[in-house]
Amino acid sequence: MERPILKPPGSPVEELDTPALVIDLDAMERNVERVHSFFRNRAAKLRPAAHSHKTPAIAHRQLAVEGAASGVAAVSLGEAEAFAQAGVGDILVTTQIVGASKVARACALARSIALTLVADDLDSVRALSAAASGAGVAIDVLVDAQTHPDRAGLRLGDAPALARAVDAASGLRFAGVFTAGGPLSERDTAALRARDAQAVGALLEARRAIEAAGLTVRVASYGNSTHDYDVPGSAEGITEVRSGAYPLLDAAHAPHCPHLEPAAMVLATVNGRPEPGRAVTDCGQKAIGRDAGQPVVLGDGGLVAAANSAEHGLIDSADGAELELAAGDHVWLLPPDVSTAFSLHDVAYAARGGVVEAVWRVEARGAFA
Repeated sequence: MERPILKPPGSPVEELDTPALVIDLDAMERNVERVHSFFRNRAAKLRPAAHSHKTPAIAHRQLAVEGAASGVAAVSLGEAEAFAQAGVGDILVTTQIVGASKVARACALARSIALTLVADDLDSVRALSAAASGAGVAIDVLVDAQTHPDRAGLRLGDAPALARAVDAASGLRFAGVFTAGGPLSERDTAALRARDAQAVGALLEARRAIEAAGLTVRVASYGNSTHDYDVPGSAEGITEVRSGAYPLLDAAHAPHCPHLEPAAMVLATVNGRPEPGRAVTDCGQKAIGRDAGQPVVLGDGGLVAAANSAEHGLIDSADGAELELAAGDHVWLLPPDVSTAFSLHDVAYAARGGVVEAVWRVEARGAFA
């Protein structure tokens, strides 16, 4: 687990102990403004998927910008608890809550915030209903409809029956429908948009089927949308779009989001020059994550992140030429997946103009349960 030597606000970024997770505040604010401006005059609002950064300070900034929904989305109950403790009062947990201990925690959390859960299983609905009734709380529930084979959720034809069960359950309030679109598996942006347009259509089909069964759908929540938030955001009948990486960007999303800027980077230090065309840095997989691929070296198209070990990374010349890097030089790396990178750091340094403006705790890191 990374334990940084903290530098206070006012410190030059170049003096940070590395590897350090650094946020360019100007770039982040421009990204947030660009995306939120799309939602300002639309029926659908943007619900920040806060698991991407796990940092309440960022979530509060997102929620303060017009175009945002009233709260955030979290992927675990632990994340929801961390954001609730930091003052976020409206949270959607996007994974079904199962097990007596977690259900009890959810009921406790529902006493202090507006909590929404998702469900795709009748037995889970019954267990949640019994606990909520016993605890004297009411919890909003969205029926999870599967719109992509690699995601969870009910088959579309089964959604109305579960919706009726939620509506009839004591302690629960049927709120609407929910889905998560597919992963960034296709390299072609147009193919992603076409695929996601079909998923949006499927979610709206589920909404219509539930309404035909006599229930009111207040919420139709579509997620996994940094790369094409405008597709669900412009669809009539979608009420909220969940998007996570848009304030910060990462190497996976960057090819599909040319209007957004890298805002979360890892600052690394060169600590070895074993060959003319190779440098070794202090940023290995424990500091940036490489599950989704290699990071991108920023600022110089002639450098590539070639490989890594746990504590070290390799920077190579793209054409084999000798590198103009020396031990002690800094290199900026764009994480392949911003959510993984934030999971690996205790703090993020929020900087403007090369100076640390704030040190933000990544409060929900490790909150998997």
